[in-house]
Order: sequence, then structure tokens, then C-alpha cells
Amino acid sequence: MEDQNYCYPLTIIDDHSRFSIRIAPRLSTKNVVIPVFQEVFSEYGLPDSILSDNGAQFAGFRKGYTQFERWLMELDILPIHGRIKHPQTQGKIERFHRTMKQELLNHTSISNIGDAQVQLENWREKYNTIRPHEALGMKTPGQVYIASTRTYPEKIQDWEYGGQYHVIKVNSWGYARFDKWQVYLSETMIGKHIEFRPSPDGESFFACYRNFKIAEFSTHNGELIHRIISRL
Repeated sequence: MEDQNYCYPLTIIDDHSRFSIRIAPRLSTKNVVIPVFQEVFSEYGLPDSILSDNGAQFAGFRKGYTQFERWLMELDILPIHGRIKHPQTQGKIERFHRTMKQELLNHTSISNIGDAQVQLENWREKYNTIRPHEALGMKTPGQVYIASTRTYPEKIQDWEYGGQYHVIKVNSWGYARFDKWQVYLSETMIGKHIEFRPSPDGESFFACYRNFKIAEFSTHNGELIHRIISRL
């Protein structure tokens, strides 16, 4: 910007309608994601899933899980990540960024973070309500968007497992011991209870947090097979 600071905008769009839910300009990427999404969820409700890239704010904290991923699961939202080095997975928001550059950033001077907030919000309003979108049959995103009926809770409710499988508390190093194996889950899961379920073929077992599978491990050597999060 003109004051020599960098602006880092966090952008959120609705996958179905391309509706721009938020453009949040910040001077840093630290401690931004959850507070912004709290505002968004309070205003627009909760989605069923969120697709993001593999940036440090969203995925892969020390090869475990970010606070953001854990928080989403606690809200019954499935975290999904695009394939590494495959930005086309997030093609809609990449196209949104290109449009934002073409229509605003490439020919507009932004003086400071306050000015960025005003200019980006004005452009977002135009994008949502005035600018027709070819992929939407020349309707605007605002004409197509439907807000979620799932409301953002004031407090996250405790989770009770069914009692059919072993439930283990994650220790202060991010590990849990199941059977003869001590497996690493994540430091962000310290103190949380994880349910361990055998796979149907008995060749592996699943670590489950609340109503999500979060990892699969081999029953033969305890090694991690994958960390793909999915609903049970």
C-alpha cells in the first residue's frame, strides 16, 4: 500500500453462488482466520464444509491439525483441503481473485489498511449485487446466494461417544496410546478425547474426533496411513 505496509486480504466465497461472503484486509496473517470466520458464521450461519488451500493458517500444523480444523469439526463443519500445488481445486476463488485484481487492484491506489477496507468492501458490494456472472446465467451472486439455516452457537457443546469403541485422551505431547501403539495426533488435540475404531478388514484402525475420522493407522506397525478428515 502507499504507506509501505503489505495488505493480506482473507477472502471467503460461497461455492454454489460465488457470493463474496467476506474480504477481510489485515496487516498480518497471524491470528486472523478464526476471528474472521466467527464474524462470518454469526452473520451468515454455518456451512456443511469449507474448502481451503494448504496454507499454515488452514492445514498441517506440525503434520497434525490446526486450531482452525479442530474448531470447524467442533462446529460440525468438514474441513477440506485442495491438493498441494493444484490451485485449480480452488478454481472458483482463484477466478474471484483474478477478477478482483482486474477490476480493482491493478488500477487503484490504496493508501492504508483503513482505505483497503473501504475500497474492498465497496468492490465486494458491486461484485455481489451489480456485476452479472456468466456462470450464473447472467444473474448476480446476490440473486443466487441462500444463507445457511444452521446458526452459530454461543457455546460448543461437549461430545459424547457411543461407548462401543475405546476412547483415549490425547496427552500433553499430542500422542495417544491405543493397543500397543503410541500414535501422534496433534498438539492442537492435547486434552481432547479420541475414539479409536477398527477398520472393517482389520488391517488398520481409525482415530475419530467427535463425528469425524481424522486419521488411519496400520494395525501391523502403528504407522500413519493418512490424515484425511471425513465424516463418519
